Amino acid sequence: MPIAVVKLHCHRDSPPIQPVGINCNCMRTLAAKALAEVDNQYALGQKTNDVPAMAGDLQLKGNILLEMGRYDEARQHFARALKMTEDSNLSDAIKNNTRRFDHYNRTRVALGKKDVATAKAEAQEFWKLAEASNNPFQLKLAHELGGMIALDEKNYEKAISELEQSNMQNPQDLYRLCWAYQARGNRAKAREYCTKAARFNSLPLINLAFVRAKALKMMVAKG
Repeated sequence: MPIAVVKLHCHRDSPPIQPVGINCNCMRTLAAKALAEVDNQYALGQKTNDVPAMAGDLQLKGNILLEMGRYDEARQHFARALKMTEDSNLSDAIKNNTRRFDHYNRTRVALGKKDVATAKAEAQEFWKLAEASNNPFQLKLAHELGGMIALDEKNYEKAISELEQSNMQNPQDLYRLCWAYQARGNRAKAREYCTKAARFNSLPLINLAFVRAKALKMMVAKG
């Protein structure tokens, strides 16, 4: 399906050092442009009723909105993607997979809204379904959620344990490890993971765009 490739890297006005979020002027401007690009893609999908493409665009837009701190709007887009998939003629396997991922999305939205109790419940449900599916990638995502919750609770030892079992091809998880090690006072490991996140070598990737500027800033700060 078509995926918008957007560059959200900001160098002159990089955001404060923090695990997630877009809160500087240039990043907000670029994020707004990214949302507009996704809307254009969605319109193209509508012309041919390309449900997988449109659902993917809604998911992508939800991810961008989530990083912008617009949690209710993000949740609405995730819900639209789920309903569109459930109402379609796509296979049951695809529908079940989308339902599993809805718990992943719900966890992230709840964390953004500081509703840790809901985040834990949704993460536990995602873990249970991922384990039943015997899908290694989804189990890595379950560990990612566990790490995110532990970070929010300032349980940095647990955060490190969970995140080291997450997807090391996701620069956001590398940056979260940097943050957790910094909080534990391990400057060497924090710099190692910040460097990995900042210098992550891949095709243009939305997850890298969300963290590259922050990882670069933290890497420089650590000399």
